[in-house]
Amino acid sequence: MTQIANLPVVRNLSNTLIIPVVDPTDGNKTKRLTISQLATITGSGNGPQGPQGPSGPGGAGSLGPQGPQGPSGPGGAGSLGPQGPQGSAGPTGVVNALVNGTYTISTLYVNTLTVTSVGAANITSANDLNLKSAGQITVNSPFVLTASTTAGLSAIGPITQQGAMVFVIDATGGAQPCYYDGVHWYTVNGRTQIV
Repeated sequence: MTQIANLPVVRNLSNTLIIPVVDPTDGNKTKRLTISQLATITGSGNGPQGPQGPSGPGGAGSLGPQGPQGPSGPGGAGSLGPQGPQGSAGPTGVVNALVNGTYTISTLYVNTLTVTSVGAANITSANDLNLKSAGQITVNSPFVLTASTTAGLSAIGPITQQGAMVFVIDATGGAQPCYYDGVHWYTVNGRTQIV
């Protein structure tokens, strides 16, 4: 049934609503719908769709799964560590004394070599004896050349080298130092060849 427009709704003394309606099942006749105060009106059917409400606030999304591990970066250049402590001193070497008091040593490293024996001290070599220094070699006493005769120079030449000096006691012009140039012996005074 449908309420008739422009017809008033009447409330009677018993506080009952009288609503004029049209009944389509009865030839659209006008009828009165009486509703008491205690009645409950229930209807069926859906009304028209209302307008869309405003969008709600955005929700907080959850974290996605962890991605794959990236490639390894280039290796860094390491620095040298601090210097370690000094090692302990090695064992002391042994120098064996022979029966005649002679010491045989292959290599001797010393800062100062002092000979305290009375008389001449000898350093003897069965071959060449080399004194080498990064600087000069200083002799604080007279340096004595070995003495030889003119005839003896011929025997010295094959075992010596250029620059050798000998004191020739019978040199031409008197006893004097002579030097060897690798082939002949000459006097220092006047460069006279004597052998």
